[in-house]
Amino acid sequence: MTRRSDPYTAPEWTKAGNRWGPWIYWPLLFTSVGLLVWRVGAGATAGQVVFAAAQPVVWVCLLVANRSARRRRTEP
Repeated sequence: MTRRSDPYTAPEWTKAGNRWGPWIYWPLLFTSVGLLVWRVGAGATAGQVVFAAAQPVVWVCLLVANRSARRRRTEP
């Protein structure tokens, strides 16, 4: 593996608005919603339901942030 000249510069693929993000975020969002439905249907405790409900919120925030960063990058 080659060493970068500037170790503080992030690689292009890790920057906000990357193209691979939605490929990861959408399946995880659907999985998290499924987990939430499963927890509620199984009569889980309040703590388990709150944790399962927070996961889809995280994925939605990441999708929105990725979309807005891509839109910012493409606007003149």
